[in-house]
Amino acid sequence: MLRNYLAQVFQVEKENTILAALYLSLLALSLLAYLLTVVLRPEGYNPGVYRDAYVYFMVYDLILFSLFIPFWAADGAETGKVLHFLKLLAGITVMALSSVPLVLTIFVTTRLSPFNFALPLLMKPAWGLAVLSVKSFTGALKPNWRWSRLALALFIFATLALGCLLAFFSVEYRQAVVTTLYDRDIPAVFFLNPLLSLAGLVYSQAGGGSQMGHIPFYACALFWGLASAVLYFCAGRIAGWRGRRTGHE
Repeated sequence: MLRNYLAQVFQVEKENTILAALYLSLLALSLLAYLLTVVLRPEGYNPGVYRDAYVYFMVYDLILFSLFIPFWAADGAETGKVLHFLKLLAGITVMALSSVPLVLTIFVTTRLSPFNFALPLLMKPAWGLAVLSVKSFTGALKPNWRWSRLALALFIFATLALGCLLAFFSVEYRQAVVTTLYDRDIPAVFFLNPLLSLAGLVYSQAGGGSQMGHIPFYACALFWGLASAVLYFCAGRIAGWRGRRTGHE
């Protein structure tokens, strides 16, 4: 029974396999282009440039992941079931960890000592599951809504890009002197932005320093993990209620 349960959890649809392959291929091509144009320059070994390669790649990885994850195929009829939630989490986690060989390539090619590269990758499943939970929630509220994809795109843009922009304006308005991304002068609420939290973590790993440790990263990952679970199961309740109401009618 356990074997069958695990088989259902880790069963991946063909559409998702193609999506993951495209994501990984584009990520690999981008890394190759960066290594050929920046890292493998004839000027010689410069540790600062090589550490920047790690920072830029991890940030770019999250941005690319955010662009691909809304297209993840999920059966809306099963929304609200624990098995379906675990299946989504397993699939997204596998896709998130597929970039591990590319991260290791950075360390091997650039002769850097490996950082704890597995830690930043934990943000991707939490954030990806939150995006799909928002997708399920809007789908349960308004089935077949023609603007659902636009609303999801606006949610991702507002959280990532607009969140970083507001953090910048906040620092500029208060004329705060920020010395690192995890600076105490940046209001803590802005670190609920996955992109800002991830950038702060990898920046500190690469020697950029941190005044707050890894607390913003853990808080952000926990927030989106809990938010995704709440939104997902609320979507299941709404879909069930709507189905019962339609049946009575």
